[in-house]
Amino acid sequence: MLEKIRALKDSRLVRTLAGRFDSNRIGMRLLKYFGMALLVLAAIMTLTFNHFFEENYVERTQLQMYRRALSVADIVREKDIVSHDEAEMARIMRNVNKVTDDDIWIAYRDGTVVFCNHMPPPKEDMEHMRRVAARMGRSLHSELESIQSGQEQRMSRIRRSPNIVFSRKSVSELPHDYQDIIRRGLKGETVIREGYDSHIEETTSYVTAPVYGADGGIQAVVVLRQPVFGLNQSLHEIAKIYAFCLIAAIITAFVIAAALSLKFTDPLRRMKSVASEIASGNYKARSYITQKDEIGQLAQTIDGMAAKLEKADNETKQMEKSRKIFISNISHELRTPVTVVRGSLEALRDKVVTDPAEVEHYYDTMYNEVLFQQRLINDLLELTRLQNPEFSIEKKPLNFCSVIRDAVRSSRHIARSRQVTVSADLDTDMYKLTGDYGRLNQMLLIFLDNAIKFSREGGSIEVSLKDRVLRITDHGTGIRPEDLDHIFERFYHTWDAQNKSGSGLGLTIARSICERHNIVCNVMSEYGKGTTIILSLPAPEPLDGAM
Repeated sequence: MLEKIRALKDSRLVRTLAGRFDSNRIGMRLLKYFGMALLVLAAIMTLTFNHFFEENYVERTQLQMYRRALSVADIVREKDIVSHDEAEMARIMRNVNKVTDDDIWIAYRDGTVVFCNHMPPPKEDMEHMRRVAARMGRSLHSELESIQSGQEQRMSRIRRSPNIVFSRKSVSELPHDYQDIIRRGLKGETVIREGYDSHIEETTSYVTAPVYGADGGIQAVVVLRQPVFGLNQSLHEIAKIYAFCLIAAIITAFVIAAALSLKFTDPLRRMKSVASEIASGNYKARSYITQKDEIGQLAQTIDGMAAKLEKADNETKQMEKSRKIFISNISHELRTPVTVVRGSLEALRDKVVTDPAEVEHYYDTMYNEVLFQQRLINDLLELTRLQNPEFSIEKKPLNFCSVIRDAVRSSRHIARSRQVTVSADLDTDMYKLTGDYGRLNQMLLIFLDNAIKFSREGGSIEVSLKDRVLRITDHGTGIRPEDLDHIFERFYHTWDAQNKSGSGLGLTIARSICERHNIVCNVMSEYGKGTTIILSLPAPEPLDGAM
């Protein structure tokens, strides 16, 4: 058995499990707890098995002996053994021997005890009997009967001598234990006892049964005696078999428990690996665990956290990219007018330009560039305030239709220079909103200014409000498909004659005002045919008479 345990210990499976458990503390803890519970259970099972095996075997043997004792007592009463001589008694007892192979003692009221003891088998046969009975798991009684039968046949063939020894003694000559059994039996008590008999060096069971006479009184008592041959040896052999099976079961259970522990902790190990990856900055790491339990929920939470971190990281990178582009753009936007102003000033200071007309032209150029710088700085400040959540705008109840009409009226003055007509068609005269009148007017003027700027001379612009959707449509040059996704980015503008004065911040400011008023802004454009700004307005507020 030890060799098998060593072979199992050196097996590849055990080495593999041991290697995996080196870094798996939870698995080791689970395995330790399981092992402790398994060992306690094994100890309880062993003690219980040992107790109930011994109790059941002895009690069953004694019950069978008691039944046989009653049968012998009936025979003794019917045959009236007391009145027969020893030869006749021996004949009768040989017939009784067919009922039981126990030692039979018959104790009479006069104190005489007749012993009918079986000849014990040779010592070597008894030892062999114990070993075979323990090894084969057969009944010790059947083994004893088999050996005694073989012994009887051999003795009958060789010496023709009986296997029962008869003797008579007085009760007073017996040991005190035997005297107590007989006295209690003669009183009518049923005695069932187990004890160690020093004469045969075995645990022995005793059972009594009364023999009633014709007058109904107790005439004698029958005592059956049977050695429980090899009980300790049997228990020892069975214990060895049980121990081997138990150890094998424990080892198997440990291997299975180890595999299950690894299976249980594998998701935790994967989540730990994912957490380490996330901590190192790899937000694309995922566990992809789909268990429908608390571990699965934890894994989904970690994966969800990783997805949000990845999104936030992408936004941060995009913001960083936008910041760099913003700095680059604003540097470019400011560098050009500063360069023009510096060049003009150097020319005037160094008297390179002396002609009054050219000097006047240089002053006009510097003034225009300073105005552009001022407009650019104002737009930047405006955009910064609008994109700052802590910057609040003044919102009051207003009629958005009035805002539209005022913006259209103001844009017509700009449109006249390009002979562009601006028309308005509103499906209602009242559209109540809570907002900042100046900001909303600024937003509409930015969209109208761009529409006028990119319209052809003699063209038209239609402003329509229908079913909570405001459309501003021009029929100008339109927007190229590659530019359409970038028109709301800061400093993004086309470099052409129609947009040479633009700062690239107007549409960004307009969209920020839309967001502050929960207005959804979309653009539809076909290059060469025109552009439509689509503003989806929030639901109008109920009219309560106050504006």
